[in-house]
Amino acid sequence: MSVRQVLRTHPVLTACVGYVVLRAISALVIIWVGQHAYHHPSRDYFGVATQWDGQWYRRIVDHGYPATLPHRPDGSVAENEYAFLPLYPGLIRALMWATGGSFEVVATTLSLVLGVAATGMLVVLLRRFVGPAAAAVAAILWAASPASPTLQMAYTESLAMLLLGALLWALTREKWLIATVLAPVVGLARPLGPPLIVAALVAAWLRWRARADRPLLRGERIRIVAMVVVTALAGWIWAAYVGWRTGVRNGYVLTELAWQFTDKAHPFGSLLSQLNRVVPTPVSVAIAVAVGLGILALALGPWAQRLGWVLRIWVVAYLGYIAAAALVNASVVRYLLPAFPLAVVLIGAGRARPSRRQGARAIGWCLAFVILQVVWAWGVLRGPGFGGAP
Repeated sequence: MSVRQVLRTHPVLTACVGYVVLRAISALVIIWVGQHAYHHPSRDYFGVATQWDGQWYRRIVDHGYPATLPHRPDGSVAENEYAFLPLYPGLIRALMWATGGSFEVVATTLSLVLGVAATGMLVVLLRRFVGPAAAAVAAILWAASPASPTLQMAYTESLAMLLLGALLWALTREKWLIATVLAPVVGLARPLGPPLIVAALVAAWLRWRARADRPLLRGERIRIVAMVVVTALAGWIWAAYVGWRTGVRNGYVLTELAWQFTDKAHPFGSLLSQLNRVVPTPVSVAIAVAVGLGILALALGPWAQRLGWVLRIWVVAYLGYIAAAALVNASVVRYLLPAFPLAVVLIGAGRARPSRRQGARAIGWCLAFVILQVVWAWGVLRGPGFGGAP
């Protein structure tokens, strides 16, 4: 049986095997980086894999969330556990209790296993649009992306990608009740509220537009409205809880802004600030606009035509949200993981007439991504590993 036949007949299994192989490569990179870590010259695999955000999750697992927000000497809110949503540490705590395992083993194993499930979920989602072989290849390419080592670290990436893939599958398949249930769960795993609202509205609009061919009955209309409302509210569940628990109405927002050392949100502020360090303001704005136009072209151009409007708009909405709201640092690399539909574009499978060289493109991109994994890990994971985020 040829490789193409294997991809067509066993796409989920093939992609999951590819994910495991890539995680083995990432494990070697992590071990190598740990041997050269500064301040910790003998850090082992688990030491590297549970640093940075992992140390915040360890605090949450061991001590829970604080009753009040901590403050810096100047009175501003300091970095704290409320920036890290509760679903992932809750699963770790439950598994530690059930197995008696340590935080290091449970957290990294949980991420690794969830990453396998996420890879399979992405294949199930994408194969409807581009076929099983291209879906498997795109999922493998996603699993090779530069920050993919976080999929086996004590990070929420694996859990968030599994839930995101399932929610987008529900939206594209018009499974409104499933989407309604999943939206709050996603909201407790990763702060993806604004772009998910956009994706939900697009899915609802597409169903409304098709009502002439497929009559939209009253029951389905109710389910669609419920889905949109719940998705819109899901992104505020954690923020509302933080406000109630701490007595500070905007405590979650202040906590997120603490990493930027400000108490006021400035859309695109971090992005432009980083660019302004290198080039003058007019040039930085021009660069930001050019990047935005490039994203629009990638997601909405003919090379993404087969992906469907929900996934294409998801990419635009998500990357726009990241550019507007995220702290621009080395974490931006891992923030690209939810933009997984772009893997389809990179291998040439998104056109109306897909490229015949998808395999060659995928191999080339995978090799480049693995090299970038090494570069990213070397630049980020050798650090002290707490207080910020890579």
